Amino acid sequence: MKKLDFYSDIQRKDALLTLKAIAHPMRNQILKILNVYAYRSVQELEVGLIDLPQSEVSRHLKILKDVGAVSCRRKGKWIEYFVSDANIEIIENAQKYVGTIKLV
Repeated sequence: MKKLDFYSDIQRKDALLTLKAIAHPMRNQILKILNVYAYRSVQELEVGLIDLPQSEVSRHLKILKDVGAVSCRRKGKWIEYFVSDANIEIIENAQKYVGTIKLV
């Protein structure tokens, strides 16, 4: 009996990209920090919470934003980042999709 496949290749690819983004140690640390200290700018993360240059923090935040794990808002001349409300759903969906992939 053939198993029905409920997830498209696009959904699997999105799930894998999300898991890859979240699994990186520095991005995982950024997510944890933003979960506790919401609405932080790159400068606040760089100076007070993470020992990385601003360009590296920005790069990691862009990756997290691209997969929907974080969102941002403009506050004056600064852009503040925060954990997206959809973050939990993204992770749960990613785990479900990855579970349906057969490794060859």
